[in-house]
Amino acid sequence: MATTLANLATYCQKNGWLDMTTAGTAQLYLWIDNTIQLLGLSRRWHFYEREAWLNLVAPYSTGTVDLTEASTEVAAGDTTAVFATTVAGQEFYTAEDSGRIYRIASRTDAATIVLSSAYLGDDGSGKTYEIRYVRYSAPTDWGQSGAFFFEDGREISYSAMTLNEFLQKRVMHRATSAYPEAIFHQSLEGTHYFFVHPPPSAAKQITYNYWQRPDTLTAGTDTTDWPDQFRGLLHAILRERMATDDADAGLAVFHSRKVQEWIDAVYRSLGSFGPIPINLPGDDMGGSGRIPPGGIGAFINVV
Repeated sequence: MATTLANLATYCQKNGWLDMTTAGTAQLYLWIDNTIQLLGLSRRWHFYEREAWLNLVAPYSTGTVDLTEASTEVAAGDTTAVFATTVAGQEFYTAEDSGRIYRIASRTDAATIVLSSAYLGDDGSGKTYEIRYVRYSAPTDWGQSGAFFFEDGREISYSAMTLNEFLQKRVMHRATSAYPEAIFHQSLEGTHYFFVHPPPSAAKQITYNYWQRPDTLTAGTDTTDWPDQFRGLLHAILRERMATDDADAGLAVFHSRKVQEWIDAVYRSLGSFGPIPINLPGDDMGGSGRIPPGGIGAFINVV
């Protein structure tokens, strides 16, 4: 039977959550969702693993453009230049402008785009150009990265670089490449993106896997995607966090040795070794650290 947020709230209210007011229940909803998010991202659970594909786009250079010095506007120079709706966030490049790279801020229409900074080259019409695709949409439920492979089987490096480091790489190495050498994920204003360096000179396909974030729960009718067969572990962690005066607002209990050993035991039970009934040593939180009677099965079975 699927578990709703209201079901979990009722469980918590029976096991230590004292504020039964409307505001208290709303706070409890947020706190339960926080616990599930922490638990879901604490390990690479197989039930959160997803496969996906990323299609890299070749540079666009059809037709010509008209440019004005100190202006951010780029206009199509002829009817063959048609700017796609996906150009925002990509790079604009003209070889004659000292090899400078501009970021595209927005697309006004199919014949006009706006740069993030003013064009520094000479005025002119009928100029050749390239729009280089370095930014791509990433899954909205992105949690943790997996492996990335090109269509020919070679692996692309997934980097933990920051956006600042990516921009530095682009300044130092401005050319395109047959195969990008690195890809990284970044969330900008709540939207998830992939950035590739250097941009591909031709269309490529990347196959990758990732671990999604658990579904966010806000309303009592929302159903958690945490598997029912592991509800016992979730209940145990909720009880453990509620045992403190601040409901473990500082996450010390969640990150304690006891709770992490519980999570490890369930996570390891998913492997080829089967369930592992172990007794855990005490931790620095003052608890016994022991798995409930029945070993790890007490966490795996629905309780």
